[in-house]
Formats: sequence, C-alpha cells, structure tokens
Amino acid sequence: MKSTIAKLSTLLSTAALIVTAAQSASAIEYRFKFKATSSGPDIYACNAGLRTQPIGADICYKELSDGSKIPIARPGNCDSTATVCESRVKCVSRGIYNGESYMNYMKGGQRVWTDHSEAQAPRSNFSIRSTAQSFQPVVPDASAMDNKIEDLLIFLGNEVYTGQYFVDICYRAPQHEFLTDGQSANFAITSNVGSTDFTSIGETHGDTDRTGIQMLDKSALNRYTQVAGVKVQVYVVCDTQGQGSLGNATNSAGVYNTSENEANFTYGADGLPNGGQNGSFFMTSSLQKLTGDSMDMLSTDVGNLRFCKVRYMFTETAGLSTNPGNFAFRNWKRGGAEMCTFTDVNEPVSAPTGN
Repeated sequence: MKSTIAKLSTLLSTAALIVTAAQSASAIEYRFKFKATSSGPDIYACNAGLRTQPIGADICYKELSDGSKIPIARPGNCDSTATVCESRVKCVSRGIYNGESYMNYMKGGQRVWTDHSEAQAPRSNFSIRSTAQSFQPVVPDASAMDNKIEDLLIFLGNEVYTGQYFVDICYRAPQHEFLTDGQSANFAITSNVGSTDFTSIGETHGDTDRTGIQMLDKSALNRYTQVAGVKVQVYVVCDTQGQGSLGNATNSAGVYNTSENEANFTYGADGLPNGGQNGSFFMTSSLQKLTGDSMDMLSTDVGNLRFCKVRYMFTETAGLSTNPGNFAFRNWKRGGAEMCTFTDVNEPVSAPTGN
C-alpha cells in the first residue's frame, strides 16, 4: 500500500513539473515607455509707458464778464513790464523743452516674471516721470516678457491735455513644435477696452481698490475722458513659429524655457508702433474715442504663436490742437478714469491639420 502511495506521489510530482515547464515556455512579456511633455500658456501685464506730446504753440483765452471764455491770440504787448494790457487773459506757453511734461508721471509695482508653480519674485516699486516726445517705459520693449506689472497709477498734471500712455499685455504660447509636428493651427486674438470715469475724494489706489474715488455714470458732465478727449488704439505684435530668426518653439540655440523672442515693436518717427521686429506679425486697430462703454478694438487670427504683445495706447487729444477754439486747459478738480483692458487668446480656433 505504501509502495502504491509513493508511486502515485512520484507521478503527481512529475506531472506538476511538466505543467510548470509548459506554462513557463508559453509566457510572453512586453514593456513600452512613452513621454508626456507639458507646457501651457501665460498672459499678464508686462510693461507701461508715458510721454507728453509737445505742440510748441501759445494758447490763450479771454474771460468775459459773463463768465464765458473766448480763444484769442496772445496779446503782443502783454508781458511782465507792460502797463497797458489785456485783462483776464489766460495763456499757456509751450516750447520744445521738457518743462511742460514734468508734472506727468506714473508709479506702480512690478516683479520678475515667474512660472505658475514657482514662488513669486520680490516686488519692486517704480516711479517714472514723463518726458516730451519719447515714451518713458517701465522696462525696455525687448525686456517686457520677463517683467510682470502688479498695479499701475498714472498722474497727469501739466497745463493742458497732451498726455499719452500705454500698457502692454504679454502672452507666452505653449512650447510645443506645432508647425514642424504638423499640428499647425490658428489662434484667435481679441481685445476690448472699457472705461469708468471717477471723481477723486481721497488718495487714488491701484488695481481694483476704489477707496478714495466716486465712480461716475457715463452721462455725467465734465468727465475726464470726455473733457480730455481720450482716444484709444491697440497694437499687436507676435513672434510665430516658422518666421524670423526663431523658427521653432526653442530659442536660437535649440533650448526651451527661455524668453528669447522677436515679439517687439518697430517705431515710426511719431514714436508709435508701425511694425514688428524681423517681420513679426503686426496689426493695429483704428483710433477710437472712449465712450464709457465696453468697446471691441481688434480681432485677428495668428498661426503658430511663440510670443505676443498687445499694446493699449491712450491719447489725450483736447490739448493737441493749435486752434484755440478746439483747445482745453486741464481741469483743476481731481478726477480720472479706470481703464479696463481685456485680452483673449483663444487656442486654437480651428482643428489641427495633423492626425
């Protein structure tokens, strides 16, 4: 009996070995690795600038007894030594020097740009005085992508409405090779501007802090934007893949994660943007008068973006005319407007061409 059991045990062990061997012989394995590369867009205020436009002309008003004012030419004999002179005449004498711009300045806070997951860089404050003819920016145009403006206040105090100021919105596109990978697509860029006038009661603060000001309805008389004749124009410059010296998402050395780009403006003799560096995409809107409503300024499609810059330019026009009848002195009462810009980069507006 024991012999039979032993034989049976031996047979079962042998069968198990055969089955195990058979299972090992038919096994199959496969290992596959792949990579997911992540890079998303960013958009932020990156620069601002201010200048005062010189006219080089004398503008005079005569105050009549009923309180009305009429424009007149500067009286030829009315100087500091004259004993016979026109009465109740108010003049602004403007020349070619910077003196007429010194009372215009801007201040705010800025940081070096950091990525979404990185800790914010330390804040630094700026205070910049206007000059005549040339814009004084927070940072040079070519450095704007690496700068982030937190808040901005502009103070205009020269005798007449000749201030001109701008804010730039910078856009960084995802760092993927859309064009060379056959995934080219159009990006839709739209811009919008709104304004709300206010009267200053206390100190003016930046960003969304409205303490110290009383907001005005757009029907209110003597609003800053209307008395100053403020107009707005939008300029867009974009560095795109496949164009210029930086044809890929990388920089010229083939390295990612750098801000080397050609989304910089070129300028005309009037100091206003007239094109893009190295043939970068450039577009401008029409010049429009602020109404107190939200206004659509510009809409365009741009393919395969690398970097973009959208400039909102505001111009006081009521002091630019040399015709006294169209000329306005700056009001002494403290007021202003909250300018609200909206910039949208929608990616993409059409399906990629690749599979």
